[in-house]
Amino acid sequence: MFPCSNVVFPCRTGEALQRNKSLIGVDQKEYQRELERNYHSVKERMAPLIASSAALQAAAAAAAKRSKPKHRCVNMKLQDI
Repeated sequence: MFPCSNVVFPCRTGEALQRNKSLIGVDQKEYQRELERNYHSVKERMAPLIASSAALQAAAAAAAKRSKPKHRCVNMKLQDI
């Protein structure tokens, strides 16, 4: 599974599936298996996108370290505002 700090959607979805599995009744087991199959399928399809996104983020972070900000807000994160 992907680390939650890097890729929120697949991680949170996986966590939701695990939580759901502990809450469902006997009559919902087949539905749970179908959810898990679909989750793994989507996760596999997203893997190349996530990998390229991670590479772009790493390149952007490296570029940001090399350049000095002209304004203090340039390197601020959304939660800092």
